[in-house]
Amino acid sequence: MKIAIAQLNPTIGDICGNSNLILEVAKQAQIEGANLLLTPELSLLGYPPRDLLMNPSFIAIATAHLEQLAQALPPELAVIVGTAVPNADAVKLGEKLLFNSAVLLQNGAVQQVFHKRLLPTYDVFDEDRYFEPGQNSNYFTIGELKIGVTICEFDKIGCGFSGEFVGIALFCWQAGSAIGDVAAQCHPFRNTDCLC
Repeated sequence: MKIAIAQLNPTIGDICGNSNLILEVAKQAQIEGANLLLTPELSLLGYPPRDLLMNPSFIAIATAHLEQLAQALPPELAVIVGTAVPNADAVKLGEKLLFNSAVLLQNGAVQQVFHKRLLPTYDVFDEDRYFEPGQNSNYFTIGELKIGVTICEFDKIGCGFSGEFVGIALFCWQAGSAIGDVAAQCHPFRNTDCLC
């Protein structure tokens, strides 16, 4: 399996421009024979989008562009894109309206959504102001390979996977930074990786 990692520098609030950046990188990844493309945390919105997240039209535009991007991407390439996803149960359960999510796009559609579980609330980070933390870890498969997905949890890599998802072979994670650094990484998973 060949993995492409897009070390992009998305512009905060430029959903259209960021979508085009992701599409360009995806086309190049396909040419180079990649099976999976990983983009940074909130790559569609730019990191950190802060109070733009409180504007319902901003989220609606992001959702529409995510669907358009899914249809424009090379169909056989699996692409993980960072975006904000509406929390359908927010009002009913008294939760935040959004999740900070990694979305798996393939074959012209959203295939799976992974929500960030550990929201930073220190220094320049204020994610719990905008996002509801995810409750579950999950993975997807490419062929026979199980790939776990997490967002930003560098020091907690593998947490929640060691028992329930014993067969995971690879971990991919996204990260963003308030100072403009963005990252996406993959590494083999071993049950000893969990540092919780």
